[in-house]
Amino acid sequence: MTQPKGSERVEISLEQLRDIAFLSRLEVEDERLEELRSDLLALLNYFKQIEKLPTDDVEPMAHPLELANVFLEEGVRCPTGPEELLQNALEVDSERRIIVPRVVE
Repeated sequence: MTQPKGSERVEISLEQLRDIAFLSRLEVEDERLEELRSDLLALLNYFKQIEKLPTDDVEPMAHPLELANVFLEEGVRCPTGPEELLQNALEVDSERRIIVPRVVE
């Protein structure tokens, strides 16, 4: 890519575009090269416009939105008492264990 001094626009040749596609491991048909070149130039020239913006008072950020992880307190919690939970079981033995049907014989 060539950037002549004093020029506001970025230019890129078709040969440079072929080299970029090759290095990027992209297969680009010759018929699409001009369209791709046009799109890439529009993007690069837009970046040139963005470079002109005053960013001295802007703090760098990793994400455009302020995000915070929400962590629950760790520990064993039982939302209801064990007696209430055992009431939902079909069968409970004398040691308060839930009896389930045999699955493997």
